[in-house]
Amino acid sequence: MFSQFSRHSILTTLTVSVLFSSVTQAEDSVTFKYNPPDGLEYEVKLDTVQKKEVKAPGQSRSLTEEMRLRKSINVDKTASGWSEHHEVTDLNLFRNGQKVANPLISATLRRSLEYKINGEGKIQDVVGYEGIIDELRGQIPDNVLNKISRAITPERLKSKEMTEWNGRFGGLAGKTIKIGSEESKVSPFQLPTGDVVEFETTTRFVGWEDCDGKACFRIEQEYSGDLEAAAEAIMEKAHKMTEGLRDDEDNGAEEVEAMIEGKTEILLDPETLLPYWEEQNRFVRMVANIRGQGVVPVEQTSRKTMKYLYE
Repeated sequence: MFSQFSRHSILTTLTVSVLFSSVTQAEDSVTFKYNPPDGLEYEVKLDTVQKKEVKAPGQSRSLTEEMRLRKSINVDKTASGWSEHHEVTDLNLFRNGQKVANPLISATLRRSLEYKINGEGKIQDVVGYEGIIDELRGQIPDNVLNKISRAITPERLKSKEMTEWNGRFGGLAGKTIKIGSEESKVSPFQLPTGDVVEFETTTRFVGWEDCDGKACFRIEQEYSGDLEAAAEAIMEKAHKMTEGLRDDEDNGAEEVEAMIEGKTEILLDPETLLPYWEEQNRFVRMVANIRGQGVVPVEQTSRKTMKYLYE
């Protein structure tokens, strides 16, 4: 196996290992700063796989959806901080292996966005979601658009983008953290309905690691939560929408259970807060005991991988 590598590669690996060892011994904390170079251009490759299984009595069905997205990011220094310009260059969707079109996903993802970040590295605004409802008119039925419009307003999409950016790494700007430590906090999670629930997230600041010859820092986040209240709210909405179609005797309350758990792993440069690799794994399980139908469980697993390519 070693014969495949050059002497130069082996020496480089040894040098990097010694460097990381020296850094770890010399420091017991790390300081995170948002400080990307002015005029930086890089590419993001995002791949997601989501599998959903519905196990209703007498019938079961599964669905696998995949998304492959590529986008370019340009970073410019401004008088008040930085401006990140995000431009999607390629987007492909697949359902059970077959390429499909989805106007809603295309409208929300194929957008030119600008992230406005202040001098302390805190995100202030995301511009570019304006006009999304008008863009979807004529592409999907009006009755469907009316039902989902609450969840895709520019304000909600902007808030979701900013919350996700801060939750992954943006919120670290300006902090000094002890290597090997962990912290827990309550984080928001937005459901497909637009409702927001909260659960506890534990972040571990693992330590230094090599990423393509650069000294990166590994961060791991784990979360789990009981979504029972949110699930009950969803079932109540569905109940009201169909109450005119059911007999009075069938109006019994449904027993609902729901939970979520997941893990995110990130490799980034603490000196700039530029990420080099991310992977997110999530599992959601919802079980409803519906009168006349019995227990109907729905399980969903998803994996999102992001690779960042710098010249």
